[in-house]
Amino acid sequence: MLIGVGLVGGLAQFLVFEAARIIPASVMATVEYTALPWAFVLGYIIWLDIPHVSVFMGAALIILAGAILVRAERQS
Repeated sequence: MLIGVGLVGGLAQFLVFEAARIIPASVMATVEYTALPWAFVLGYIIWLDIPHVSVFMGAALIILAGAILVRAERQS
C-alpha cells in the first residue's frame, strides 16, 4: 500500500507541475485552494480528525486572501 501511495502521489505531483506549465497562474491558484477542503474531509474520513477552530480560521484567511487577489487581478 505504501508503494501505491508513493506512485499515486508522484503521478499527482507530476500532473500538478504539468498543469502549472500549461494553464494561467490565476486558474491554477483557484484549483489549488480545493486542497484545503479535501485535507479536512480526508483527515476526518481516515483518522476521524476534527481540526481546531484556529485551523478553520486560518483556512478562511487563506481563501479570503485568494479571493481578494483574484478580484484585484480581474479589475486590472
